[in-house]
Amino acid sequence: MASRDKPERTVDRYIGALPPDVAFIMERIRETIREVAPDVTESVKYTMPLFQYQGTYLYVGAWKKHIGLYPVFPAADPALEAELARDRAG
Repeated sequence: MASRDKPERTVDRYIGALPPDVAFIMERIRETIREVAPDVTESVKYTMPLFQYQGTYLYVGAWKKHIGLYPVFPAADPALEAELARDRAG
């Protein structure tokens, strides 16, 4: 997997440091993101690719036996947050 000791500085380098089979999957994820959000910006934060689009963030990390998707959404309005909290509770 990509080195955790020396963070990769670009998504290209991150993907390039992966084994070929994992790099293929990561590149497909990247292509899919670009298809649905052509104006997405890319960077590397916390040693993982970060895709930013209209205030929403998606980290994608390649690990030993899986690829993790870590979305970060902007805060919703208070009424919606309260409704979501009820759904999460039970």
